[in-house]
Amino acid sequence: MYIYPFLLWNYDKVISIVVTMKRILEENDAFGRIIVKNSYEKLNAYGAFISTLLVFMGMGFSIGPAAIPIFLTWIQTSNETHEKSLPIHTEFFIDEDKYFYQLYALHVVVILLYIIVMGALSSFLFSAIEFIIGELHYLQNVLDESDVEYKSKLRANKLIAHNFIINKFKFVIHQHQNCIT
Repeated sequence: MYIYPFLLWNYDKVISIVVTMKRILEENDAFGRIIVKNSYEKLNAYGAFISTLLVFMGMGFSIGPAAIPIFLTWIQTSNETHEKSLPIHTEFFIDEDKYFYQLYALHVVVILLYIIVMGALSSFLFSAIEFIIGELHYLQNVLDESDVEYKSKLRANKLIAHNFIINKFKFVIHQHQNCIT
């Protein structure tokens, strides 16, 4: 089983990431919030699709070992019966044939819980990535607007223009550092 590296995160790390994202968003102006929100909404559909796909794939994995032998026994013309198996290999101190459906239900619940946890963590990871991409789009827009405004201020007064562009660069660098940490 693949274990995501962020399963090693603790509660404090998750909370600090959410608080940092909120602080970065609050430092943006209204237009920056709109850009981040639009980018987030576009990419959120992708995260929801991946999480849904994960649920369907996992349920197919859990249903297959019991459903395929039943289907093959029903469809084949020979008098051959295919043996059902549990989706996860486990060792129990009880008769697996007698209590097959109870154990099968237990396995389906375990697989479903695993899928829900992985889907939630994947959604959180996608949310963080979506936020960073939106913030980088906003910073790109800030740099584009700053370039135009710098060129217009440069014609009037070089000192004001240089101070303006230095302050904009400080803001962009600060926001970028917050995104990558």
